[in-house]
Amino acid sequence: MHKVRLIKYVWTHQTPEISSEWSKLLYEVELPFVPFHGLNIQLPMQRVWRIRDVEWNVEEQTFRCHIEDQFMNLLDVDDSYEDWIETLLECGWVLSGRYTNEHNKT
Repeated sequence: MHKVRLIKYVWTHQTPEISSEWSKLLYEVELPFVPFHGLNIQLPMQRVWRIRDVEWNVEEQTFRCHIEDQFMNLLDVDDSYEDWIETLLECGWVLSGRYTNEHNKT
């Protein structure tokens, strides 16, 4: 089995450049094969997430897989940054950090 750390970023706006805040979340899984770019992973009670890049961490002996970022659509009232964070935490993701962009305070 291969240890895999999924990494997901959630942004407050449609792009990183205009986002005032973002969060990094982690999810640990084991796979019976080496993960690869483009692999879709179906986690329990979640949508399918696509791996966009894979790296091997020698020190941790873990594959780090960045999955698709989540950007907020400000025109969609149901698309809330805080709701996304809450939902991911309820699904087993771990909040690694919340960050602010000092240049884009809104």
